[in-house]
Amino acid sequence: MKKILVVVMSLFLLASCGSENTNNDKNDTDSNKQEVNTRPDGDHVITSYANGNAKVVKTFEVKDDKLIAVYEKEYYEDGALLKEGKLKNGKREGLWKSYRRDGILWSEGEYSTGLRNGITTTYHPNGKVYYRGSYTNGSKSGRWEFFNNEGEKVKEENFDKK
Repeated sequence: MKKILVVVMSLFLLASCGSENTNNDKNDTDSNKQEVNTRPDGDHVITSYANGNAKVVKTFEVKDDKLIAVYEKEYYEDGALLKEGKLKNGKREGLWKSYRRDGILWSEGEYSTGLRNGITTTYHPNGKVYYRGSYTNGSKSGRWEFFNNEGEKVKEENFDKK
């Protein structure tokens, strides 16, 4: 019971620290500005668009009496999934996937301590590979291959430092 109380209180604290609102001036014509609200929801913290749809949902676990974010999903304003992946110490870790607005996989790649590390692959809308390459500590490395819509290799680049 004490752990549940700690989790709930931590989520409320986190929500109040992470809450942000943009300018809601009626004369503001910048359509990119959106009201963002953050609220705890059980073991999740949800940041929402002004229309009420979730923008970011972070899943938390209690480890050693500490609240730890372990997974994140980000959404387009219309509610479609934009990207998702694991978190470790608040940073991206492991496989992360990004999606097009229609739900088709756009890219997937490995992260370590918040930086791209390992193979990343980006896809054409038809699902065929667009390009594939490696990252080392957030920088492109090694051989990268680029493909056309039919899956035929059209280019190759090497990003190794010489």
